[in-house]
Amino acid sequence: MNNFKEKSQGIVSILAGLLLLIGATAFTAGASFSDDTAGDQDGDVSATTSTVDSQEKCTWYLTGIQASISLEVTAGGTNSKYDGTELTLGKEADDDLTVYTSGNQGAGNADGNTECTFYNGKTGVSVSNSISAYNVTAEDSAGADAAMNYNLSSTNPLKVTYTETTCWNNGDSDGANAWSVNGTAIDMYDGDNNSGSIMSLAYGDTLQVNTTTASERCSASSNYELKVPAGLEPTRPGNDITFTGPSVSFDVTLPNS
Repeated sequence: MNNFKEKSQGIVSILAGLLLLIGATAFTAGASFSDDTAGDQDGDVSATTSTVDSQEKCTWYLTGIQASISLEVTAGGTNSKYDGTELTLGKEADDDLTVYTSGNQGAGNADGNTECTFYNGKTGVSVSNSISAYNVTAEDSAGADAAMNYNLSSTNPLKVTYTETTCWNNGDSDGANAWSVNGTAIDMYDGDNNSGSIMSLAYGDTLQVNTTTASERCSASSNYELKVPAGLEPTRPGNDITFTGPSVSFDVTLPNS
């Protein structure tokens, strides 16, 4: 089993990451076939050569991880300002989180992948997320404001909710779909509650050979929510306050059985 991990640089607002390119092996490619017959002077030897193109290797790609997401006030406070009562922050990510297969020579994209094969070494795929810090820090234009720092909790977690947008197996988004997308909110707030599954495709449901019209692909939108708790008082009231939350890591596992 191979495990790949890409960590975000985290910013408040919450999250991030980079393009995750999983496993690629280059293959030499030729585009011609030749049958050359050449004999020695006695005419008793024929040398035959041929050049055959090789199919690109199917590679998993994960896209849609943003450098940062700035949460916006969705409820509470006075005129969207923190006033000592609970303030709810939330935002849907601009891009869907998408995992798909394409060839190793060029990534293609989720809607126009390159034909490829797993060369009898196909894998399933599982994507999950996690956090490793459980606090939120605050600062205003004058500097850090420790009075507004707080810890995540079971009643105030970093909540991430994923919703399936476009998923297909065997190139069919309308028929049987073997992908599984977690539609239940993932609440992350301490060492025992810090991760959750996003989407997966079992090894047995993965195509051995992918074409431009029959590939593996799944996309899900993501919504982030966090609350600034009641009972806090800024050191310098009236200033804008920036809260920085935990970074979100995305983990990809490739089961091969």
